[in-house]
Formats: sequence, structure tokens, C-alpha cells
Amino acid sequence: MQEIWPLLWFPPVAWFTGVWTKRIPISLEGDYVRQSLMNRCWIKGPNRILSLTIPVQHSKENESKEYRFIKIAYQQAWHKEHWRSIEVAYNRSAFFEYIAPELKKIWEHKPETLAELSQLSFSFCCNWLRLPEAEWTKDSPTYNSVLFPSSPKPTLEVSESPYFQLYGPFVPGLSILDLLFHENPNEVRQRILTSQ
Repeated sequence: MQEIWPLLWFPPVAWFTGVWTKRIPISLEGDYVRQSLMNRCWIKGPNRILSLTIPVQHSKENESKEYRFIKIAYQQAWHKEHWRSIEVAYNRSAFFEYIAPELKKIWEHKPETLAELSQLSFSFCCNWLRLPEAEWTKDSPTYNSVLFPSSPKPTLEVSESPYFQLYGPFVPGLSILDLLFHENPNEVRQRILTSQ
């Protein structure tokens, strides 16, 4: 059975590498999986690893639990808190001033569903890095360990080469955001397209 990965919100670097080097198709189909990377990502702050988690509205018994219909909860100002965390973590990084204005628009956009937010983040990354078209499918994802790490760690069978990170030694398994803030787009694109 061919592996199929769900579209994730600012997924780990290895997710991008797998999508392009192993030609793993992406899907918006299938069920939403709680406590997974479908609604969270990790960034490296000055004192610790930060989990940015998007709160979702709890569905009623008869409502769909399909990923593309999961609505984001905006009762709390989580998007402002996330942005402040990103500013604190990356405002001294090499590419913050170049990426931040466009990236902030994603947080200000306030899409209705988690799938829409994931699509915005994916489009941003692909456009910023000028990545070729990814392979999409309407089949449901194969749910594996890519979705369920309890902390940032390499959970994919794709190697992640170390790169410079602010605040100490290299930590694998962080969001693509971390790499985008630390390396120029050409280097990131090469890393994604040529890693094994």
C-alpha cells in the first residue's frame, strides 16, 4: 500500500523532504486525528521548545469529523499568542525581516477550517521556496507515526541534516518555519529536493 500523508500545518522539514524526494502524495481527505500534527507544530524558543497548537471546535455527535470540515476555534486569541511566540523565537534570525510580513498575513487571515489554514501555510512555503508542484490524491492518508510524535523528534524515515538554529544545539523535527527563518530560500529548496 502506498503511503499517503495528510496536509499538515507548517509540518516538520522531513515532511517536505518526503513529499518531494519520496514522491509521497498529500491528501485533504480522511478523519481529523486529535493530538496529532494536524493542528500543531514545534518551534525553538530561547528557553525551550514551544508547541503551537490550533484549537479546534469540538464537534457534535452527528457532525463530520473529516479533516477538511474541522473548524478552528477563535474564542481565545491563540493566533496573537502564536505570533508573539514566533517573534520572540525568530526576530533575531537571518530571514525574519524578509518572511515575517507575508507570514503574519496567514495568522491575520483567520480561515474557518483547519484544512484552509494548512493550505495557506503550504502555499506560503511552496511559493517562498519556489517548489515544484506536489502530488495530490483524493485517497485517505495512511496514518502512521508522522502524525503522532509527542515531542519534536525525527519520526519520518527521511533524514534531516543539521542546520544552524538560534539558542543552542540542533533539534530535529521542528516546523519548517524554523528552517525558513534560518536559511535562504535557495538553500532550503535544495535541502528539501535533494535530501534522502
